[in-house]
Amino acid sequence: MLFKKDILNAIELGEVTTAFRVWRRPTVKPHGRLRTAVGELVIEDLREVSRDDISESDARAAGARDRATLLAELGDRPGRLYRIDFRLDRPDNRRALAADDDLDTDALAAISSALDRLDRRNRGGAWTRGVLDLIGRHPGRPAGELATETGMDKPAFKRRVRSLKELGLTESLEVGYRLSPRGQRHLREVAGRNGRQPEKTIDGDDVGIAPFRPGDRQAVIDLAIAASTPVFAKTRHDVPGFVYDTFYPDGWEARQRADVATLLDTEPENIWLARRGAKPVGFIGIRVHADDRMGEIYILAVSPEHQRRCIGRRLMGFAEEHIRAAGMRMIMVETIDDSGHSPARRAYENFGFQKWPVARYFKEL
Repeated sequence: MLFKKDILNAIELGEVTTAFRVWRRPTVKPHGRLRTAVGELVIEDLREVSRDDISESDARAAGARDRATLLAELGDRPGRLYRIDFRLDRPDNRRALAADDDLDTDALAAISSALDRLDRRNRGGAWTRGVLDLIGRHPGRPAGELATETGMDKPAFKRRVRSLKELGLTESLEVGYRLSPRGQRHLREVAGRNGRQPEKTIDGDDVGIAPFRPGDRQAVIDLAIAASTPVFAKTRHDVPGFVYDTFYPDGWEARQRADVATLLDTEPENIWLARRGAKPVGFIGIRVHADDRMGEIYILAVSPEHQRRCIGRRLMGFAEEHIRAAGMRMIMVETIDDSGHSPARRAYENFGFQKWPVARYFKEL
């Protein structure tokens, strides 16, 4: 049973002690408890009534201006009409927990362990860190939009966020969610412990994932070259010269440009772009091998100026949900030789992939 913000404020002040709901089946029980943003309610009475039973004073006790307003809000939806009488019993301890960001080593370890337990319970794999990152980047964004971005349906996404709220890591807003002070502190400490800066955020909600369009062709090729340059610059010194002479006779950039161009021409339906407004800032290639019940992520690139902003994580999360929705049981990704691709390997491992065999990573769904 949900309440609007103004009603919650009135409940906290003791001005609202009654609610009317049309249900097919009640969602609360007499003498049960209901946790809200302002505290726990004790359900003192629950009974079926008719619209004729509602008086003007009943309507005001439910926070409505008058009886006519309340009846209009109830509408003519199917179900039975119930009257619920309640009292505010005690504050919601999640509010105090969410505000507590004085975390020592033991508290941080306890949070990490709790998140790991939630991840292990989910047959679809780890999800907690990805959802926390998403909420951190998009406070106040509607739950339905966040759910779409993760590939979950809205009810499943909201259940997961409630699990994070139980740990004091998120807070509900009038629309959407935000990280609590406790959640923000946890992410900062984890980032510091891993030897990296906290992820940057992108202002606004104009970053989304969408299919490749022919008009993006040159921008994607240029993006792939820019993203690959640091990797090839490192590996060039660790790979025998004859390898480059054999595979890149015209230079690695010309070969990379030709390879990506061929990819966009032959299987554009498998390429998905992260866009900031109209501009592509990253892309991922996804294949499905139905005979092997396996999906493959065969290319991933994020423009250098947009790296460390969770775009790669968002693309990987999208790919995982896309492959799972196709009924696959496993995801495979490949890296080039170990010498220059350690950032990619760490990213895959952080995303739950396991190495097997050399330069190849798998993840069960």
